Amino acid sequence: MNRSEIKSPSSLPSPLTTTAWFAFLTLAASFATYYRTFTGFAEWDDEGTLMMMVRQFVTGSKLYHEIFSGYGPAFFFVHGLWRHLTGIAVDHNSTRLATVVVSLAVAWICAWTVLRMTRSLAAASVAHLLVFRALLFLTNEPGHPQELCMLFLVGVAACGAARRVGWGMAVAGALAAALALTKVNVGVFALAAIALALVFQMPGGGFWRMLRYAAAFAALAMPFMLMRVHMNDASARTYCALVTLSMGGVLACAAAFRSRTPIRLSDCIAAKAGFVLAFAACLLVLVALGISLPTTYNALITNQLKMNVSPGFWYVPIELSAAWVLWALAGLGAALMASMRGGLPGPAGTVQLVSGAAGLILAAIAPANLLGFTTPLCWLLLVPDANAKDKRYDHARLLLAALAVIQTLTAYPMPGSQAYFVRIPLILVTVVVLMDGLRASLARPVAAVILAGVALAYPLLGYRAKRQYDAMVSLNQPGAERIHVEPELAHDYRWMVTNLRLHCDTFIALPGLPSLYFWTGKPMAGRKDQPPGPLNMDQWMDLFTPEQQTTIAADFALHPDACAIYHPSGVDFWNTGNHPISDWPLGAYMMANFKVIGESGDYQFMVRKERNLEIPAGWLRKTIVQRRR
Repeated sequence: MNRSEIKSPSSLPSPLTTTAWFAFLTLAASFATYYRTFTGFAEWDDEGTLMMMVRQFVTGSKLYHEIFSGYGPAFFFVHGLWRHLTGIAVDHNSTRLATVVVSLAVAWICAWTVLRMTRSLAAASVAHLLVFRALLFLTNEPGHPQELCMLFLVGVAACGAARRVGWGMAVAGALAAALALTKVNVGVFALAAIALALVFQMPGGGFWRMLRYAAAFAALAMPFMLMRVHMNDASARTYCALVTLSMGGVLACAAAFRSRTPIRLSDCIAAKAGFVLAFAACLLVLVALGISLPTTYNALITNQLKMNVSPGFWYVPIELSAAWVLWALAGLGAALMASMRGGLPGPAGTVQLVSGAAGLILAAIAPANLLGFTTPLCWLLLVPDANAKDKRYDHARLLLAALAVIQTLTAYPMPGSQAYFVRIPLILVTVVVLMDGLRASLARPVAAVILAGVALAYPLLGYRAKRQYDAMVSLNQPGAERIHVEPELAHDYRWMVTNLRLHCDTFIALPGLPSLYFWTGKPMAGRKDQPPGPLNMDQWMDLFTPEQQTTIAADFALHPDACAIYHPSGVDFWNTGNHPISDWPLGAYMMANFKVIGESGDYQFMVRKERNLEIPAGWLRKTIVQRRR
């Protein structure tokens, strides 16, 4: 079939209807998004960490020389650009408003992608609602690079549904470069998915056959190569087996697409050109800013391998039952059978309908199970007779299937927020597979009920978010007045900020609490002109080397009115390696030279032992909250 023969499906909603409905969804979701984004404050303070890095960048500090960071330059360029254009200062209020905008954009793009692939406004609306609910994790760490990663990632999936494949692939390549230059692992996984989708749709031939074999081997080996350090752990073996078997199912069905709408060589070239041009442009900006490329490589690659891949302690096993491996084996067996038989056994669409419906229920009430349930079923997007009436989105289906499976590796070695991150592509797979099972557009009464249900859901969610927001109190700190938190936490922070302002010229916190620097106006410990730069991190204990901590401790020792904040439950939260504080030179210096003179909740206020200082007592609660990111 030639591309000129592919016509726009008549059942696609009109542009005016689609635009009006999507505008309504965005407006309806914005109310709930705003209030849930400004409710709560995470004790690990990734928010303050990333804000501090951005403030250092926009105020002229040199990235990776004077700013300690493991995140790529694209993150800083995007934030620096919009803040330069708007003149808005870096604070908590503006950072969270940006999170609101990104959340709405991600839900919008996901809904558009589903609309293109299913031709159903009802299905797109369901995807919008499910993605909106799944994006709640962004409120734990506003301003985190994962926001941009989520935006770029769903953008890659949407590129597969572009009207012009070549242009879509060029943009997808550029977005993959932006991902790699934001969080390296997410970018590598996106690039692998794009390459896999392109290679498996090229026409037959000896060269392309060998390339397909090589790509398949690399995709199957990727989970083991990434997790090999932790193969002695049963959870890691389960995780590795699940992803490998799921990828096997996608590869088993991928060959069927080459006979339907093969990709042109020019489309591959466009994807490569988009990646190379975007990557090169970013590197040229780095050079123009005087940032050395070897230093950048060391910050983004070498240090990350040392921290996240090589050591064994920076690891938390993902919660995944071993029973899911049996499910994945069944999924692979069904995929092999479908590829050999040329389709699914039994009544047309029954497997997809049941699988999609079950996945939809899980996404609504138990989304944590999507990783185990939906990942082994991503191949259902690729059965030969799926969406048989309209073959233009074959590429979008293969790209989405590959993205959904490969990106599940993002949850290694620390699941935390990444465990929520990987659910978004799986939700898109679930909705599309369900619509494939229905085999036709939803009957108008059914579609109307679904649209009405989504329309009513957003006001309800907004009402609940507003109630929760109003039940808390304002944090009442400079640039964070809009944020509402529990009264006890607000009291803890006000107590710390007041005493830091009155009695300290600088301070450190164990673990780091960078937001306190914003609220107190005090300078960070460490010299700007001496590597590694100021102490701008929350988890500085393992991220800063012993030599770097010693350098900061030497500078900190020059301040006679220096103070410290010790947060025991925060140390327990971060200390996955169970290190004694004496293993961290800066922590050892703090404990040896400072004494506790006051306490509020689980925060202890410390000053130098030779200082004779008393401060008012803080909140007298004692709660140790163990959380995992």
